[in-house]
Amino acid sequence: MITSVDRRVLLSLMAAGGFAVAPHALALPMWIVAVFAAGAAWRYGIEAFQWYRPGRLVRFGLMALTLVAVFRQYHTLLGRDPGMALLITLIGLKFLELKTARDFVVSLFVFYLTILGSFLYGQSLWLGAWALLAAGMSTAALVHLTQPTGLDLSQRLRLSGVMLAKAVPLMVIVYLLFPRISGTLWGLPADAQR
Repeated sequence: MITSVDRRVLLSLMAAGGFAVAPHALALPMWIVAVFAAGAAWRYGIEAFQWYRPGRLVRFGLMALTLVAVFRQYHTLLGRDPGMALLITLIGLKFLELKTARDFVVSLFVFYLTILGSFLYGQSLWLGAWALLAAGMSTAALVHLTQPTGLDLSQRLRLSGVMLAKAVPLMVIVYLLFPRISGTLWGLPADAQR
């Protein structure tokens, strides 16, 4: 496992994040996704062009600004929309403090949570297919992080696909045996943002 930032692993992480966040662009204000994209671009600039690396105080200030902006947008920090907005903006800012392999892994697991969060907005077939693709990208990034032995992109994607395919039987069993919940997913009311 890597212990410092590798630009190729960083690019894998950014691609996985882009796939995880993309469905939320349809449900949340564009500035939320823009903050995520700005954090990723800033981090890429740090690695590729030696841009200013923000210190702890600057990162804390950016986090506070994000909290205030989300609160002004939704007038609360609780609920589906403000919660997802906070999650997406803060993982964008998380790019600025990535240092160790542990930071990368935490970010990837938050991407899985973000993928799951997209089902709070709908359960369409295209969203399920996109979530499967996004989970595959996140898994490929995890493989890239934990297997720095020189696997190329096609090998990482193939290994990720095999890992996801091995999970399909469990998914089918859970689908068949899990009781159906009437109403929306997780029992949230239609006006869950309130």
